[in-house]
Amino acid sequence: MKDIIKSITQNSTERIKNPFVYSFVVAWIAMNWESFILVLFSELKIVERIELVKSYSDEFSTIYYPLVIAIIYVLVLPYFMWGIERIIGKAKSERKLNHFSEQKQEWIEKQKIAKEERKYELVRAGNAEISELNSKIEGLQNEIMTKSKESDLLRKKLSESQENVNYLKSRLTEDLNEPRENYDFNERKNLDNQFEKFKKSKLFNLFENLAVSVSMRNKIPLGFSDLNVEKFVAKDILQRNAALDNGFAFYQLTKKGEYFWKKYVNLLDDDVALNLVKKQIKD
Repeated sequence: MKDIIKSITQNSTERIKNPFVYSFVVAWIAMNWESFILVLFSELKIVERIELVKSYSDEFSTIYYPLVIAIIYVLVLPYFMWGIERIIGKAKSERKLNHFSEQKQEWIEKQKIAKEERKYELVRAGNAEISELNSKIEGLQNEIMTKSKESDLLRKKLSESQENVNYLKSRLTEDLNEPRENYDFNERKNLDNQFEKFKKSKLFNLFENLAVSVSMRNKIPLGFSDLNVEKFVAKDILQRNAALDNGFAFYQLTKKGEYFWKKYVNLLDDDVALNLVKKQIKD
C-alpha cells in the first residue's frame, strides 16, 4: 500500500512540475479563488458549499479561461518574450554603434585640433624655446652642484660616523678574556653552558636589540614589551640601574648579561657587527 501511495505521489509531483499543468492550476485558482476559499474555510455544510460554489462557477471560469491562459503562458509567452528581447537587443546594439561613432568623430576632431595647436606652438616658440631650454640646463647644472655639495657633506658625515662606529665596535668587541679573571673555571663553564641554552631560546632573537640599547643608553628599546623585559630580568641578564634612576627607568646588563653580550658579539662577522653599530648610531 505504501508503494502504491508513493508511486501516486511521485506521478502527481511530476505532472505538477509540467509547465502546462502548473500554469493551468495557477490560472484555475486565480479564476475561481472565491470558490476555492469557500470550500476550504466556509463553515457551511458540504452540500451548501457545493451549491454555493456552483453559483460562483461556470464552464468558462473552470475550464476555458484557465485553459486559454495556460496555453498562452506555455506557447505564446516565450515567443513574446523572445520578440521583446530581440527588440531590446537591437536597440542596445544601435545605441552602442551611435555612441562609438560619436566618440570616433570626437577623437578625430581632437586630433585635428592637437595638430594645429602643435603647429602654432612651434611657430610661436622659436627662440623662446631655445632660451627656455638653456634656462633648464642652467637649472639642472645648479641642481647638480647642490647635489654634489650635499654628497660631499654626506661623505663627511659618513666618515665621522665610521670613526664613531670603529670606536663603538672596539667597545662592543672587547677581548672576552679580560673579564674572565673574575671567574673561575667552573663559573665560566657554567656560563658557557647557560649561553648555549640561551641561544636556543626565543629571547635570544631579542637579545641583540636590547643589549645594544641598554649598553649605549641604559634604556629599553622602543617597542620592547614589558613582559620580555621581565623575562630578561628573571634570567638574571638585565637589572634596574638604581644609581641612574631619577624618576625614569634606567637599566644595565648584569655581570651574566655582559658575559653573554660579549660572547654574542664575538659570534658576529665583522660586517654584521659594523651594521649593528651603524643602526644604533642612526637610531
